[in-house]
Amino acid sequence: MHQKIEYFILFGILIVSSGVQAEHLCSQWLAKIISSQGKVDIQYAGQSDWQAVSSDQTFCDDDKIRTRKHSRVTLLLRNESRATLKQNSTLIFLPPEQKTSSWYLKLLEGASFFRSREPQRLNIQTPFINAVHQGTEFLVSVDSEHAEIKVFDGQVVANNQQGEIQITKGFTGIARKNRVPRIKALTIRPE
Repeated sequence: MHQKIEYFILFGILIVSSGVQAEHLCSQWLAKIISSQGKVDIQYAGQSDWQAVSSDQTFCDDDKIRTRKHSRVTLLLRNESRATLKQNSTLIFLPPEQKTSSWYLKLLEGASFFRSREPQRLNIQTPFINAVHQGTEFLVSVDSEHAEIKVFDGQVVANNQQGEIQITKGFTGIARKNRVPRIKALTIRPE
């Protein structure tokens, strides 16, 4: 009798956990994990708990992903762009605009490397500046005081309420709260 109760409880747990995963499925995913190392978590839209991601995890509107210390994750967006989040980063998948081919992501903290060769627009929002690219490679870094956009190939148009800049290959755009964004030459230090 005791063993039957244990089987019943185990069966119930399996049904509930598969129900939670099935409940999260959306009609069209925005991104999926293609590689992850370390501790990577997801917070489903409308929920407050963080859960460990699975290797084939997909993300829907308003889901959040975060990486912990010594962790990273590479995502394939449905528009074929790729994003690699470095350690201690948090990203939100915002719903795409219906009228345009634009994609929206919000990097709250940390750093992410974005790459796409397609002419589709990818909009990266941060607390200090927003970046729009059309087929390029760039790194966005955000901390509590500023954001930086380093362009390795192509160009990025970045703006905030104080102004707009166009960042081309080999340059960095820097923005602080309530300040006009500025451009400086990209500094590369080989190790």
